Amino acid sequence: MNQEPMETSPNNRPAKINGGISGRVAQLIIFLTLGLITLVTYLLMTYDHDPVPLKNAPPLPLPPIDTLFAADRVDILAGGRQLNYRAQDFDAFILDLEQHHVKLFHADSTGAKLLSAANLLPPAADSIPLMLTNGGIFHPDFSPVGLLVANGNGVGALNLEEGNGNFFLQPNGVFYQTSSGDLGVKEANAFARDSLDLAFATQSGPMLLIDGELHPRFNEGSPNLKLRSGVGLLSPTQAVFIISLAPVNFYDFAMLFKEEFACENALYLDGVISDMYLPALGRQSFNGQFSSFIACYGLQ
Repeated sequence: MNQEPMETSPNNRPAKINGGISGRVAQLIIFLTLGLITLVTYLLMTYDHDPVPLKNAPPLPLPPIDTLFAADRVDILAGGRQLNYRAQDFDAFILDLEQHHVKLFHADSTGAKLLSAANLLPPAADSIPLMLTNGGIFHPDFSPVGLLVANGNGVGALNLEEGNGNFFLQPNGVFYQTSSGDLGVKEANAFARDSLDLAFATQSGPMLLIDGELHPRFNEGSPNLKLRSGVGLLSPTQAVFIISLAPVNFYDFAMLFKEEFACENALYLDGVISDMYLPALGRQSFNGQFSSFIACYGLQ
């Protein structure tokens, strides 16, 4: 790091250091000071400017999900795909309503929040998910930040307010299924203008793709790297769920949906604590506590 020579005046000259040892000590102090300045400058330049997450609940370790869902009986050929994009690895599940059905869970029959996969389903043969992932951003008390509809019942209202955090990195959006069975991913304000009869819905943010265009706040080469999960719409009967295997920026994650899957609309679901149970790809565990879960099953 280049430094300009220190300016002096007749009345403000640095004290003269006598002796070889004292001179070396002074040089060492100057060297350490310059090193500290360089380190601080580097940290400031590479600081992760991602918005502060809205939740602070730590992940809850759980036993492997095969002890919960009898994973040895799962059809391991359904839906799973591993891919490498821009030298980064991802796992994906393609939901096809001709082969699968999808549900969103938030609470049990008594109204108690599920919170963990251990409370989600009994280990019955007809209840084995082919894919399970967390369904959106939530507050520390596990209430949803925005819209949440499970089994046709509203849990949280559509949130169009301004705020801090990834959810409020506008525009955000909604992943949903109508009561007639159509899947959708839509920007929140556009969703608000529609009158839809919903089977389920979850609001999250930011949108990754809006009508084929990247979110306007994403920058190529951004150093803001996080584990990320999201969902993209392929058609009214197909969607793709993707989770990164290592930290990735929003730009590359959005481009994955655009270039590899030709999605017009895609939505970020969550990051850092996100997980995905996907036995077709060897993902046999699911750790953490969440407000909601999206589960995909094979048709009987």
